[in-house]
Amino acid sequence: MPATPDNRRKILYIIGYCRSGSTVIDNILGQLDGFFSAGEIWDLWVRSCEAPCSCGKPIKDCEIWIAIFRQAFGKDPASADFEGALRLAQRTDRLHHIWWLTNALGRKIADRAGGVLSQYLDLTQRLYRSAFSVSGARVIIDSSKSPAHCYILGLLSVAELYVVHLVRDPRGSAYSWSLPSKTNIDANMRGAVRASLEWDFNHLVSEWLFARRRNRYLRISYEQFAEHPRAVMGQIVEFVGEAGAELPFISDQVVQLRPLHGYGGSIARYSGQIEIKRDEKWRSAMDLPHKLGVTALTALGLLRYGYPLNAFAAKRT
Repeated sequence: MPATPDNRRKILYIIGYCRSGSTVIDNILGQLDGFFSAGEIWDLWVRSCEAPCSCGKPIKDCEIWIAIFRQAFGKDPASADFEGALRLAQRTDRLHHIWWLTNALGRKIADRAGGVLSQYLDLTQRLYRSAFSVSGARVIIDSSKSPAHCYILGLLSVAELYVVHLVRDPRGSAYSWSLPSKTNIDANMRGAVRASLEWDFNHLVSEWLFARRRNRYLRISYEQFAEHPRAVMGQIVEFVGEAGAELPFISDQVVQLRPLHGYGGSIARYSGQIEIKRDEKWRSAMDLPHKLGVTALTALGLLRYGYPLNAFAAKRT
């Protein structure tokens, strides 16, 4: 059993699926006094110290990340063992490991194979403790979206864990993945199928793991956020126990964002004055076979979260 978390510190974890607006929500929260936008920490070891921080510098040259690594591991990012950390992450912090991660006996049995889980938990705990210390934050925002990583954070004694479950119409997420500049999934039917199945599984597992956590789970939709960003951000801030924090809104739809130090995501786009508006290009630009395929594969989830099966129906608000 992990020790009792320090309830003066909080991790606000955004869970769900990609292309759902998590990065801009992360960046808005990161503007608040006492909040630190860490970005997508789950993906940290996949890349390298050359990966960009949202301040515009590579991680190895960012003074914040240099300080975090020095305090956590006694070395700069440029000297850190990213490959070794990635091997630990791949054996523990992936969604296909959730079947044993969620079981105490399973964790014990799995950890006998070289102690990989203990090593990864220690590495993760040191990283987050250092991020709290260096940033001086009360709340760290992690927009990794991975249910497995969120569950691992719940095993640690770093901070109280608050989960924001962010849902978007899967046809919008799948269309965003299919654009030529988005190379993570092929712009073809195979890519649409993969995006649909991942959307299903991520949201199913997210609810299974966290929805019963009283006062520590909040579900919102991308569509709600895009239509009423100031109100939804106020709801999130109140949820995490920071009501009264001054949000950086110039108007109901426009925010003023300064550069932060988050890792990963589409962070570079979000600085200066940003108008929050709903992206519904998929309705007209997504070809019919892809639209029908995604609808069929995610039908139960669409009904679960209140989206119309008819892709041509009125927009959800």
